[in-house]
Amino acid sequence: MSIKQLAMRLVYGHKASSEQYISWLRSQGVHVGQHVHLYTPWSIRIDTQRPWMIEIGDNVHITADCSILQLTGEVLGSCGTVRIGNNVFVGQKSLILKGAEIGDNTIIGAGSVVTGRLDGNAVYAGTPAKKISSLEAYI
Repeated sequence: MSIKQLAMRLVYGHKASSEQYISWLRSQGVHVGQHVHLYTPWSIRIDTQRPWMIEIGDNVHITADCSILQLTGEVLGSCGTVRIGNNVFVGQKSLILKGAEIGDNTIIGAGSVVTGRLDGNAVYAGTPAKKISSLEAYI
């Protein structure tokens, strides 16, 4: 282990690397698929109060400063599942809220707020996230 890796581990703990954070999330009960990458994991917030309610598919990329929240407050007791499909890219500073379901092969633009169901094979952006094009047209 290099000095840099050791320092990162001391400062960020289980969020020191994508691999460590994913391993920790799995140990908490979050379903995380294969080939998932969390960019700057120390800046990503994933609510693990009810880990069995979060599912992240295969080949998912979540960028810096994103949050996945399944609660709106303990006082209200309001919570919901979050499902991120396969081959999904989540842009920087996006917020994925309870009840969100992101279909396969989807791009979420930076700064988006995701609520409800988003169909796959599309590009979404905005607050709240709206479909801006099909994936085919975007490519």
